[in-house]
Amino acid sequence: MSENELFVAKRERLEALLRGVPRGSFRPGFAERVLARITSAEAPRLSAALALGFRRLVPAALVIILALLVHNLLADGPETQSVLEAALGIQPVTLEVAYDLESALYGAEP
Repeated sequence: MSENELFVAKRERLEALLRGVPRGSFRPGFAERVLARITSAEAPRLSAALALGFRRLVPAALVIILALLVHNLLADGPETQSVLEAALGIQPVTLEVAYDLESALYGAEP
């Protein structure tokens, strides 16, 4: 048997099996019932999902922010820094640092 004849024989057997299967259908009005159920269901709102994510994220973000503030306050910085500058980790900029092209301000390696 050639490949073509084998294919035709398999196809005829499959068609015969499909002819023996009774054709069923949904009860009348199925599409209307499904459409009514879909339109009546409340879709989840984006704002509710964002609020849930925000509530989960805020405590962790606050802990990280507080930890960074405490770290910056406890780090040894220049004595001339204010508390706000120390908390934010702002380094004082002097003329010497501003004119030094190999400074860390310009991305040079220390």
